[in-house]
Amino acid sequence: MEAQNVEIIVLCDETGLKPQILRLGGYEYRLQKVNLHYTSREGGRIVHYFACSDQANYFHLRFDSHDLTWQVLEIKEYN
Repeated sequence: MEAQNVEIIVLCDETGLKPQILRLGGYEYRLQKVNLHYTSREGGRIVHYFACSDQANYFHLRFDSHDLTWQVLEIKEYN
């Protein structure tokens, strides 16, 4: 899957960013769990990666803290 820009509703608190809702292709996915969060430096930018899930899907998300854009890198359905 090629990375796609998406809209993410995020909860920000003292522990950091927590993606809550992902909007993609006319669908709205309510993310129930952040399974993993890590950061990486890409040039002078800090990029956040999230592995999230709902009841039926796994999502690998990317947040660029420089231009404030979200991308979905991977979606997998649980079988």
